[in-house]
Order: sequence, then C-alpha cells, then structure tokens
Amino acid sequence: MTISLNQTHAWVFLLLGAVAVISVVWFYRRVPPAAGRLRPLLIALRSAGLVLLCVALLEPVLAFSRTVTDRPVVGLLLDVSRSMAVADGTGGARRGDEAVSLLNELMLPRVARDAELVALAFSSGSRELDVDRGILARSPVFDGGVTDIAQGFDALGDLLSGRNLGSVVIATDGADNRGAGPYDAARALGVPVFVLGVGSPEAGTDIAIEDAVTNRISYAGESVPIEVTVSSAGFEGAETVVELSEGGSTLDSKQIDLSGTGEEVRVTFRVTPSTPGVHRYSVSVPPAAGELSTANNSRVVVTTAMNSPSSAENSRPTATSTSSRS
Repeated sequence: MTISLNQTHAWVFLLLGAVAVISVVWFYRRVPPAAGRLRPLLIALRSAGLVLLCVALLEPVLAFSRTVTDRPVVGLLLDVSRSMAVADGTGGARRGDEAVSLLNELMLPRVARDAELVALAFSSGSRELDVDRGILARSPVFDGGVTDIAQGFDALGDLLSGRNLGSVVIATDGADNRGAGPYDAARALGVPVFVLGVGSPEAGTDIAIEDAVTNRISYAGESVPIEVTVSSAGFEGAETVVELSEGGSTLDSKQIDLSGTGEEVRVTFRVTPSTPGVHRYSVSVPPAAGELSTANNSRVVVTTAMNSPSSAENSRPTATSTSSRS
C-alpha cells in the first residue's frame, strides 16, 4: 500500500493547515469565559474541519498493489500441409514426422520445464494439437491443401491473446503458397520466433497440382471454367497429362511440359453441368517414376449448378386469349 499526493507543492498546503489550526486556538482564547466549557470542543471541531480541507486540497491517492507472476507460454506452430508428407528426411522419413521427432526429443521437454506449451497445426486453417507432459501426443495427418504461414501466426495470436506469450516455435518446410506475407504477421506477435526447418533445400523430384479453382455457383447447361496450376521439379524435358473427371468418367485431358526447377503451368478446362445440383470434378496427373510423394497429384473442385435463368424463363406458362363470335 502506498500514499501519493497529486499536488507538486504539498508543503504549501501543510503550512496553511498549521497556520489555520494556530489561528483557531488563538481565536478561541478571546471567547468570553461563559463559553469556557465548550472551548476545547469548538477548537477541536474547527481544527479538524480545516485539516480535512487541507488534506482534500492535497488530493491524496491511496494505492494498493499486488504482484502476480504468470507462467510464460510458448506457442508451437506445426505445418501440416501435404508437402510435409514428402519423404526426403533422414533415413527417408517424412518431413512432418521428422519435425515431430525433433521437437519431442530435443526441444519441447526443455520448454515444458519452465513454460506452458500451446500447439497449433496449420495449413489453410488452424486447429489445436494435444500436448501431453510437454510433448506432442501424436503425429498429425499431413494433408492440408495449402500452406498459409501468416494465418498460423494470426490464429496463435488470437488464441493466446491476454496470455503471457514468451516466444513462438514454428516447424515447417517453408513452402508458403497462400495468404499474406508471414514476416509482418510474425512481427505483430511481439515475441521472438524460432524456426525449425525440415526438408531438402533443393527442389525434389515431384509433380504437384498446386491449385484448382472453379465457380462456386454455376448454371445447368452453361459452360464454367476450371483453372488448374501444376508445378513440377526434376522432370526436365518430360511430359504428362492432366485429366479432368467426374464420377470416375474422364471428361477431358490436356498434355503439358514438365519442368526441372519447380516452375508452374496453368491449364484451363471447361465443363458444362448437365443437371442442377452439386458437381464434384477431380483433376489429376498420373504418378511418375521417382516422385517423392503422390499425395499431391490430385485435387477436387466443387460447383453447385442451379437452374439456368433462360430455362426458367422458357418454363413459365404463357397466357392465351380466345374470342368467339355470336
């Protein structure tokens, strides 16, 4: 508990208070003797009133404080995108499995002794991971469609808002391909960020469908585009076929040239939903010899076909008029 005064010249008010009390005493010495019995009471009351006035003018502040020590929190971000399933780690281990092993064996047990651990898996979205005695309880499934590192930082910041966040550890192969730049999102956390990088620094031998998009809403009987992005590395001079299918039936295919350095090729298909409803189209490339992973060789896009405005217009009943002669 501490007492502070808001007046910078408090001594002036203290001096005035002392002068006021002395003046009261001097004044009541001149009171006629008939009031002699009441003189001490009157002196005490007036002196108390003047002292309280001076204290109020001093604007005292009584402050109570207590110290609460929060255990620091360390946030862990684990990349669970499909690229983390590539088996180019030590002894042919998957990138994600190698990251979990390194975290559990070398880093997280030390962190758990001095801090609380909160872990999130991220790709296009985020979800909290189970932590048991300072280690990841189990290895997650690495099947995320994209890698949005900035979204992972933002989600961790929202989850730990108001907590004593001390630092952040992120385990990823660095293949950021969606969302804002991660640098600004990491700086916004205001704490040190430590990166555990996994995977080969060189482009592996792989073919991947990076993205496939179409209109969420379409119309039955009308053409709609499907934009496909394919990347490849380690296949300089080779070719492959990108196939489009629905319900197991091939609708179209296009031949593309592959790259040796990870370059991307864009392909556009056009489909015409035949009936109203949800249509799921699969885009795929056949596995190639020597690929690190075939989990990224296909994607599914969905469009919901509605009745065409023109067909609805044609289906409206028309009014006819008849006339008769008598």
